[in-house]
Amino acid sequence: MTPYEFGAQIGQLEKTAINWGTVGARMSAAGTAAMRGAKTINEGARHVVRGFGNGLQGVGQVTGGAAGLAKGLGREAMKGGKNLIDHGAANTGAYGDVMSALGYGGRLAGRTARGVGHATNFVGNAMQTGGRGLAQLADTSYGVPTLAAAGLLGGTAAVAPRLPIPGVRLRSPIDVNFNYKTQRPVEFEW
Repeated sequence: MTPYEFGAQIGQLEKTAINWGTVGARMSAAGTAAMRGAKTINEGARHVVRGFGNGLQGVGQVTGGAAGLAKGLGREAMKGGKNLIDHGAANTGAYGDVMSALGYGGRLAGRTARGVGHATNFVGNAMQTGGRGLAQLADTSYGVPTLAAAGLLGGTAAVAPRLPIPGVRLRSPIDVNFNYKTQRPVEFEW
């Protein structure tokens, strides 16, 4: 081996080492970019999960308000029914009997409304608790919000076709065969 050949082989080894260093640096950069992308996806998923949780809490609060209204109406109907019963007891004859019957009917309607109010209140509290749980799930460890958001969005996508929501179809405003024929780019299907 001549010194020239020896130098050429060392040069080749140097080039190979530089190439492997470049490949390693590029792989490291790709891994870092993938981790950044996963972190960004997870941060976005946190917002989706927190949004679902806050929305569920809001629906629970509205349901709780409706429950309070039903309980209040039931309470007032029961008071009115009691007053009619007392009024019917003070009067004798058919008038008193009719008033008593109306009073008992009013009390029954009041009890039913209060029962519906209590059941609705239970549902509202459950929705608020579930919403708080979802909002707290958004603050959990890495990857969990992404999985939760995927499940929530998948569930929403499964339920959405059953809801009376219009379907939206997007298409190019120019015809496919490139004729100058314009069409609506957004079309709603009911």
